[in-house]
Amino acid sequence: MRLWRRGAISSSRQSANPPGLSTPKYRYPDPTALPSRPYRNRSIWILRTTVIQRYILTMSASRSAGCRVRVWYPMRPAHGGNTRINTSCKSRLEGIHVSAFRRATEGRRKDSIMTLTKAAPIRSSQAFKTSDFLRALAEVWAKRYSVSPEIHEYDHIFGHLVARLSTDDEMKIFEALKHYFENGAANAQQVRDLMTSLGLASDARVLEFANGYGRVTRHLKDLNFVACDIHPEAVSFCADVLGVKSIASASVPEDWKPEERFDFIFAISLWSHLPDGLFQRWLSSVCAALNPGGYLMFSTHGALAATVVPQLAEVIKDGQQYGYLDGSDQKDLDPSIYGSTIVLPPYVIKAIYGATKARIVSFKPAGWWSLQDEWIIQIP
Repeated sequence: MRLWRRGAISSSRQSANPPGLSTPKYRYPDPTALPSRPYRNRSIWILRTTVIQRYILTMSASRSAGCRVRVWYPMRPAHGGNTRINTSCKSRLEGIHVSAFRRATEGRRKDSIMTLTKAAPIRSSQAFKTSDFLRALAEVWAKRYSVSPEIHEYDHIFGHLVARLSTDDEMKIFEALKHYFENGAANAQQVRDLMTSLGLASDARVLEFANGYGRVTRHLKDLNFVACDIHPEAVSFCADVLGVKSIASASVPEDWKPEERFDFIFAISLWSHLPDGLFQRWLSSVCAALNPGGYLMFSTHGALAATVVPQLAEVIKDGQQYGYLDGSDQKDLDPSIYGSTIVLPPYVIKAIYGATKARIVSFKPAGWWSLQDEWIIQIP
């Protein structure tokens, strides 16, 4: 398997350079000359091009020849002059396609990626359509976790990650995908650990409420699992693409009446967005969907969030336990029903006891992402 086309670079080991990067002072072996049999503990020296090109080359070389890729990093130290620092990395990921690398080296670079950050709102599918780099990297991370690489064009979580990126820092594009899949897997494992700690059976009926477009959902398909969201597109995407049973939510809590009951319901970062008029009402409606003895886990912006997010600190005044900001990362939702909420424990406790007869099983400050408080309640 060749990493570059033969016509793209010289066949000489002394003068080979990637297409479009033929700088005479950087020389390294021609990867097309790699032997067909696997070589272990051999190195290919490459020039630092772009983060994504380098990553794709690393994946390709590791997969095709079992080689390490050693990268030259031309750097300019503070005292002036040029210092070359080399590092080595050995890929443990698989699944990248050589064709993706070929396209990368033929000039489809970060221009098509970075222009996306100028648009609002960002649609992730546009990023994949205009950049084979991102598509290839998504497949790498998805294969690592044995999940679908598909990301819906309206996925507000991924769109939020992309929208935050600097147009001058290509590494952050890579970090957005990495965070999307890594954090989704970590959150899914946290859910599994919670179920174990609560003593729930492996076949317990589980509902992810307000699951969005499946950032966490795709990692939980092996559970006796149902997803639920207010967006019809999200319901269809999770059912048709991710292969998870999905049901629709509602904008009015009392209108949401699922046909079945659940042993465990979790909602990651929903009550952190609900206004005062819906906070307690949604607690009542969601708890009504639990089997006797069932558990609800939900997260809220608490005291720590006020120290991290200045806007939240501004809306919660002295002596108050609740604050609300119009607007959120989901621009399609009416800010009167979905914004940014900060609540302190006395407010949440009052809402729980006002809405249900549930008991509070646990409260863990900053239990999610070291930012949002975790609440677990159980109905009788």
